[in-house]
Parts: sequence; structure tokens; C-alpha cells
Amino acid sequence: MGQSRRLTAIGVLVTIGALALTFAAVASARHVKHIKYRHVLITFSGSGGGTYTASNPEGDSSPGVCYQAANSVKTVDNFTFSEQFKLTFPDGAGNPEGRAVKAGGTDISSDANPACTNGFGNQAGGDSYYCTTPFIKAYQSQGEAPYPMGELFGAGRHLTVDVTGGVQSGPNPVGTNCVGAPLGMSVDSFVDTLNGKLHFSTAALKKHGSLSVKVHASKNLSCGSTTCDENTCINDQAGPSPVPDTCSTAQDYTGDLKIKLVK
Repeated sequence: MGQSRRLTAIGVLVTIGALALTFAAVASARHVKHIKYRHVLITFSGSGGGTYTASNPEGDSSPGVCYQAANSVKTVDNFTFSEQFKLTFPDGAGNPEGRAVKAGGTDISSDANPACTNGFGNQAGGDSYYCTTPFIKAYQSQGEAPYPMGELFGAGRHLTVDVTGGVQSGPNPVGTNCVGAPLGMSVDSFVDTLNGKLHFSTAALKKHGSLSVKVHASKNLSCGSTTCDENTCINDQAGPSPVPDTCSTAQDYTGDLKIKLVK
């Protein structure tokens, strides 16, 4: 009989404790629900890179005489990027040019370009280089499309976050014959086109507190003919080359675009 009373008392205490925890959880949920979030923190980060190769065979006009020195260019790029924007919610006012914008990684560019003698008796080629360059954030404050840029826009229950940023080759490459060399060929298109976009409902953001989306883009081009343009890897060279050139580039990046409600 005494043991039964003790078990009953323990059961009552457990029930009271559970109810207290339940009431505390409800009170906490109500407190969070009524917090006035005035800003949205936008974070866009990721990594990418690419490869670029181009080659021109030596063109001989007669034995021992060249009109074009052979060359073989190669670029290998790896970069990281990160940028944040804090805008008011839900109207999107604030500093659209962001904060804590960072970029890292390196570009390694090389060209095997042995010298030869052209029809005028002058040396052609001989401009081989091997250079390593750090990546820095791309920045443009004027013009039609400044970057990095973060925007929050829309109306009613549905909004959109749109971010734009980029990376570019930094100053002071290290290596051999780097001054004036065409460095970073495979990453040129990433100067202002690291883009991310997220469409969301205000109800979903308020419910979860944060939302995110994966962003990915890639580009692959190649050509190989007398009209192959080494700058674009497209057969659009206006004046055909005497000998066929080859060019190929493969680029990609992957990122995470996150938005979070903050005070």
C-alpha cells in the first residue's frame, strides 16, 4: 500500500514536470514568434575554377624560316568567394554593395613559346612565361552594373534575393616573364557573373528563420580551325590564320546562397 502511494506521487510529479516543460516551450515559441526581425542577412559563398588551353603550330614559309612561332598556352584556376549583405526586411533597403566580401585562390598560367626566325631574318616568339597570380574580389562601383551587389525585392507575400559578385586576377604575379602576359584566361568570365537568386515566401522565411539554395553554373567551349579565336574559343576569327589554331576552356562554380532573419 505504501509502495503504491509512492509510485502515484512520483507519477503526479512527473506529470507536473512535463506540463511545466510544455508551458515553457509554448511560452518560448510565442516569444520567438513575436520578435520583430528588421533585417535579412544574405550570404553567398562557394568555389570554382577552370582550365584553358590554346596552341598554334609553327608555320613554315620555307625550310628554316617561320612566319609564326609555335606556342602552347595553359591556365589552371582555382578560387573561393564569399560575400554578405544586410538589408532591411521586407523592403530591402540598406547597403547593396555588401560587406565582408572576400576572394581567394590562385591562377597558374604558362606558355611554351620557343623562338624561331621569320622571313625577314627577325626572331619570332621566345616569350615563354610561367606565372602564379592570387585572386582578389572584383569590384566596380560605377556603370550600369556595379558589383558586388545584393538586392531584396518583390511585393506582398513573395520576395526575391538576387546577388552578383566576382573574382579577378590580382596584382603582382610571381614567376618568369609575367609583365604583359595574358594571365587568367579561363576565369575572365567570372569577373562579374558569380550570380545567385532565391525566390521565397515571407511566410516560409518567418517560419524557418532561414532559407538556402545551391547555385551552380558551368561553361565549356572549344574550337580548332583557321578561324578559331584564342580569346573566346569560338570559330569567329575575322581574318583566317594561315594554320589552324586550337582552343578549349572549361569553367564552373558552385555556391550556397543563404538568407537569415536577424534583428
